[in-house]
Amino acid sequence: MTQFLLLIGPTYLIALAFLLHWAFGWFETFFPFARSLHFRYISGIIFTVFALLMPAAFFMVEGKVQGFFRRVGYMTVAIVIYLSMFIFAVTVILWIAHQIMGRIHPDRIYCEVTDKDGMVKRVKRPLWGPWAYRILGTLIIAAVAAVSVYGQYHARDIQVHRYKTAVGKSAGNIDHLKVVLIGDLHLGYNAGPELMEQMVTKINAEKPDVVFVAGDIFDNQWNAIREPERTEEILAGIKAAYGVYGVMGNHDVEDKLIFGFNFSSNTALLTDPRYVEFCEKAGIKLLQDEVAMIGDSIYIVGRLDREETGNEKQTRLSSAELIEKLDKSKIIIDLEHEPADVETLAAEGYDFLMAGHTHAGQYFPITLGMDFLWYNGWGYRACGELQTYVTSGVGCFGPYFRTLTDSEIMVIDIDFKEK
Repeated sequence: MTQFLLLIGPTYLIALAFLLHWAFGWFETFFPFARSLHFRYISGIIFTVFALLMPAAFFMVEGKVQGFFRRVGYMTVAIVIYLSMFIFAVTVILWIAHQIMGRIHPDRIYCEVTDKDGMVKRVKRPLWGPWAYRILGTLIIAAVAAVSVYGQYHARDIQVHRYKTAVGKSAGNIDHLKVVLIGDLHLGYNAGPELMEQMVTKINAEKPDVVFVAGDIFDNQWNAIREPERTEEILAGIKAAYGVYGVMGNHDVEDKLIFGFNFSSNTALLTDPRYVEFCEKAGIKLLQDEVAMIGDSIYIVGRLDREETGNEKQTRLSSAELIEKLDKSKIIIDLEHEPADVETLAAEGYDFLMAGHTHAGQYFPITLGMDFLWYNGWGYRACGELQTYVTSGVGCFGPYFRTLTDSEIMVIDIDFKEK
């Protein structure tokens, strides 16, 4: 992860420099005074300070100020990313149009200029002329502003996605099971009691038999949780016939974040005991490399996270070790944070994998890469007899917004029919 962050940091600084250079050019088309060095220095410093709020928060003591830096800083990062992406895309389109026009109508992209010696030269017009800066630049800024506002609102509007399936196995006296799968709550500076109230209301409206929580309940900092006692009480209000079962994820350890990622992954990051106590009070039965049973015929295999196990040895049991003593004629559900090793789980006889972690990419263009990174990047996909369900999560990591993905609770209706 450290190597990954060493790549992100320079890339982000390059994007900042690119964006600042472009912004000066856009502003100059409206206000001539923007060409002055004083304006550039002052505005450049202000822009850079906001752009660096998020990494600055990494070095701050936990508290309200750090929380403000993180919230504002992450949104600034998102705006920088989207502005850079939009501007780059438009620049490429303009360059292609420039090349085509140069071949079809060369006279339209050339102009004559007089140099300091009085010589007239014929040169190509720049890609971003005054008209392009004014019109296209304003449209880009308006589009990014609209996306940012929409993404913030949309991330806090939890959707309900429903699936229906059947299994060719008997589940004893249970012929139907209504599962609600949630994950990635990321309780902290952004996600708090209000979001949990909305989530619990929508879960209870489904009248589930069992609720699964697929990790990343927290966002790496206990002190960032707003009103923990109230939040515990809200979560304890989930009503499910067989209860609520959960596992921990890679963010359920104490660590500072930068760009939304764990930075100290070379050391053993530990699960704060307060996280476990919180889950107990919230009515979530944590399974940490443990097996529970619904009725007398449905196993729930809850696993430690593969990246951050939360223990000093950084080890977890293998899927084979956890299943070896189980009766494979019964239903076996693997509940874990990351939807990995799908083919192995299928070969070992698991019936379901229920997970989260991916956020379905959370925002474009990361959304495009999920199915290349994971066997199932989001939603439903079968692997032989194994059925996999991956939720995009309730909360967000990093910038708190979503585009082309939903914050969701996943409702899975399962019928059991013996072959």
